Amino acid sequence: MNGLLVIAHGSRNPDSNLETARLIEAMTARKTRYDLITHAFLEIAQPDIATGVACLDAHGVNAITVLPYFLARGNHVSRDVSGIIRALSDAYPAIRFDLRPHIGAAPRMPDFVLDHLADHDKTES
Repeated sequence: MNGLLVIAHGSRNPDSNLETARLIEAMTARKTRYDLITHAFLEIAQPDIATGVACLDAHGVNAITVLPYFLARGNHVSRDVSGIIRALSDAYPAIRFDLRPHIGAAPRMPDFVLDHLADHDKTES
């Protein structure tokens, strides 16, 4: 069973955290190769990453794709998320973890940003 864990930073602003939860709801509503999609936060907000992994494990997921939902490869991406995932892979040896590059590294990101701006320009006309 395949799971997707989207990891965002987390915020003291509940609306920001809710935005992440709504993204997951929208992704879940689409047909994907993932049996279960959930999210977690690196810091400040809940659920934390360990809780996200425990949730996926409780649902029988044996392969987790981990997507850092960060625009840039700062210390959180290069050090913190990868360190937590390494520790969790030791704690959950029956689960295969696949840590993907952060979302900002997506090859289509420049097109997405330009399309986003164009969509906004259309709404102003």
